[in-house]
Amino acid sequence: MSATATMRWVLIHMIEETARHAGHMDIVRELLDGATGDYLRD
Repeated sequence: MSATATMRWVLIHMIEETARHAGHMDIVRELLDGATGDYLRD
């Protein structure tokens, strides 16, 4: 296995990590304000 990181590998892992952290923050937000989803309800 090669230790060289390709641009494709870096981009895939950056997208993966960003999505993971965004999901964690969404869970925290839902716990704090009780709202679910990405829109405000009337």
